[in-house]
Amino acid sequence: MNQTTLFLDDLTANAIALLREHEPPEGYYGGFSGGKDSCVIKELARLAGVRVEWHYHMGIDPPEVVRFIRTAHPDVIIDRPKVHIFQRTRTNGMPWRAMRWCCALIKEKHGAGRVRLLGVRAAESPRRAQSWTEFDGNSIAPILSWSDDDVWSFIRGHGVPYCGLYDEGFARLGCVGCPLAGQASRDRDFARWPRFERAWRRACMERAAYLLGKDGSIKPWDTPEEMWQWWRYKIGESAQPEPQCGEQEVMRFQQ
Repeated sequence: MNQTTLFLDDLTANAIALLREHEPPEGYYGGFSGGKDSCVIKELARLAGVRVEWHYHMGIDPPEVVRFIRTAHPDVIIDRPKVHIFQRTRTNGMPWRAMRWCCALIKEKHGAGRVRLLGVRAAESPRRAQSWTEFDGNSIAPILSWSDDDVWSFIRGHGVPYCGLYDEGFARLGCVGCPLAGQASRDRDFARWPRFERAWRRACMERAAYLLGKDGSIKPWDTPEEMWQWWRYKIGESAQPEPQCGEQEVMRFQQ
């Protein structure tokens, strides 16, 4: 047994012990996205023998992810939003980095009053590394300190099924066209799933019509098409926010 295997065994044992130590009487509320990290925490919970009610909150994920969840994880409860994100953009605005109301709506508000089991990892971003702990009383993140290599070693070592998009070169899975992704990633997403680009464009046009109906302006753009071109191709290059982008609504979701 090599050092890498021994280290992963320690990580696995620590994660299982953490889950057992903090298991609430009613069981955990598990957030399942269909990505590799979710697959790992679901298997860890099974190995730990703890109770989890798994939920997938449907957003605008690739259809392959949704099929994978339905096929490989039929026990996961699929929660559909009452109002779709593309309908929300009319009043909330087109999401961008500083106004990610969509994340608050789809991912961050569920499981209130329960201890949430999440596949958050510090390696994913500096913000997560600084703001998350393994257990804070409300959420538990048993793989917080795991690297990508640790995740894949666990998946292969335990024969954990995963979405086939990873084998096609996708490093991370998430909402198609997410403004937090790099331009190359968004271009690839829209080339593969063009109906999502059409849906985002239609949402942008409806947002522009809403603004024009309010005060006759969509400044700083002159036309709805200019607004779309900014969101589609230049959102990563500019600090200019989408005007009147639903700040009060965003704050309500984040409370």
